[in-house]
Amino acid sequence: MAERIPLLGRFLKRKKVRVSARVYRGIDSSRRQAGLIYYLFRALFRAISKTQHAEIQYIGLENIPPDGSVLLVGNHPNSMLDYFNLATVIRHPVATAAKDTITAIPLLGYLLKNHVFMIPISRKMDHSEDLPEEARRDLNEKSMKESVDHLVTGRLFNMYAEGKSTDSRKLNKIKLGFMYLAFQAERQFNFNLNLRIVPYGYFYDRINQFQSSVCIVFGKPFKRQEFQK
Repeated sequence: MAERIPLLGRFLKRKKVRVSARVYRGIDSSRRQAGLIYYLFRALFRAISKTQHAEIQYIGLENIPPDGSVLLVGNHPNSMLDYFNLATVIRHPVATAAKDTITAIPLLGYLLKNHVFMIPISRKMDHSEDLPEEARRDLNEKSMKESVDHLVTGRLFNMYAEGKSTDSRKLNKIKLGFMYLAFQAERQFNFNLNLRIVPYGYFYDRINQFQSSVCIVFGKPFKRQEFQK
């Protein structure tokens, strides 16, 4: 009542509490949070995509939930441009799994890991001789925890389900690492996280050809429990 008093009420009025992040289901959301370096890299990625392609189309972008824990699962037909194209059509910052040979590049790798949200994945095909299997698994376990952290705080997280890029039109066998990630994220919240998985696919008219066209199609979201039925 006191804040309704003319003039005096201006000083007695309660200050609004500003929340530094959006909140859903009691979880502080990092969906829209990113630093300047991320946006500089994303501007570069978008410039490369728009230079390479005559046209970039997308279908079903509305299928990505605007908030909450969301895992994007796609194919990987173009090793160089897939992630660039994804970052071009999606407005919110996107974290992604990436092979550790990229994140191991001096300086650039540091920036990609710590500012562009690239999570290094150690693949056996890349370390058949230089890295013991046990050490490789330990590195991937650490990366899994970082990926879970992104998911449970609301960051959009991307994985390529084939586990490798082929630069071909053929879809490789889908690996279930994304389901393990979804399970681990759900387990942190006693399976009440309400994580949604959004499948999507790239369609190139001429892969790796300059001024080609690409269309990204996003499917309807589903939950881990639905996939297992």
